This record gives sequence, C-alpha cells and structure tokens, in this order.
Amino acid sequence: MERTLRLGALNIVTQPHSAPGYQRLIELVRNRRMAVRIRGDRFGLFTFLAPSQQPRAAGAYIQGLVGTFTQIYADGDWINLATGRNAEQDDLQRIVIPRGLKPNPKYFHFRFYLREHLFIYEMGNGGLRLTPLNAKTLLDRQFSAETVIDRFGQVEVTCVPKRSHVDTILNDPTLKHIHVIVHAPNPDDGSAAERALMERLNGMNAQRLETQVFAQKDNAIRPDDELRQIAR
Repeated sequence: MERTLRLGALNIVTQPHSAPGYQRLIELVRNRRMAVRIRGDRFGLFTFLAPSQQPRAAGAYIQGLVGTFTQIYADGDWINLATGRNAEQDDLQRIVIPRGLKPNPKYFHFRFYLREHLFIYEMGNGGLRLTPLNAKTLLDRQFSAETVIDRFGQVEVTCVPKRSHVDTILNDPTLKHIHVIVHAPNPDDGSAAERALMERLNGMNAQRLETQVFAQKDNAIRPDDELRQIAR
C-alpha cells in the first residue's frame, strides 16, 4: 500500500541569527515541558529532541517529535451516556486520572535546519493532522513564554508557502491589495537579493520590512520585479 508523506515548513527567525542559538531555543522549549493550546481542547509540546553535535556545520539540523493530545478537565461536568444527563457525584468520585497522563496522543516528526532556520514537520494523515496554521500556533505560543522571550526576544514564525502559490497571487488579474512582511534573512544566505535586503535592513537598524500596495480605483495591481522579488 502506498503511503503519502505530507510535509509542512515554517520559517523561524530570531535576532541575531545563530545556528547554535536556534538549537538552544528549541532545547529551552523542550526542557520546559509545558503544553500549549493549539485549538479547542487540543494541546501540544515537544516530546523528544535529538540535538546536533555540530550546529554550525553546513546542513546541520536537530530533529524530534511534536506530541499533541486532548486536554481533559476532570473537575468539569461529565455526561452519563446511560441516562443522558450529567453524572452524579458518586460517579464522579470514581474518576481517577493520574497526573501527567493525557489521552488521544498523536506524534509528528520534525527536522529543524539550523543555519537555514527552516522547520520541516510531518503534517500527518487522517483526522488528527498538524496543519500549517496549527503548527504556527503551537510554535508561536511556545515561543511567547516569558522565559523564552527573556532569553531570545521576540521569535517570528511564518508559514512557508509554495512558490507556485505566491506566483498565483501575484498573477491574479483582480489583485487589489498586497501586504508583504519580510523578516531579516541570514547574512550568509546564498541569494543575492536576500543579501541586499539584509544590508538594507542593517543600514536602517531595522528588523523587518512591511510593504503594502493598494490598487487604483477600477484597476488591479500589476506587480513589478521589485515587488515580486520581495514577495518570494
């Protein structure tokens, strides 16, 4: 039977850039062992991490598992399926859930390339998937912990779209508004355009660049080469 592996990608940015720093960031979050809400009653955290012995090396990565589970509030109301009503106090007293045990786990492999600060993760199949939005929410909330901010500052997480999706948007003949947010790339990234952008941001003591373009009335935007380069 064929099995399709669905992968997603997130770009994680701290200032300043540092491959060992990105490893320490994930290690800190992993060692906190604090789950955060992803959506509804679904929570998640890093459950396993294998660090790199040479984080500065080309192609270096760390890998591990993201675990998600259903958060149950044992002190809340419970339904008795036999009666169709809330369970009685005698029934509730028989409910004992050991501390630290959570139901309905699902695990997703990930690999985080340190120099590229690129987080590749398994989206999964079936009902319990880690969608790009859910993965971003998980990391955003993990990185918003006070201990993380105190050590690393604001950590930016963005979903990495397919290049074809960006082209589809830019080529839309009805395009009326574009809002592009670009975070400072690594100074050693291979793209000449990214190096030029980094030099520009550094020259302005800036961390990110936001560009908005609005179409004229009764017209659509026709992106020029500069806008296309920024958007990609």
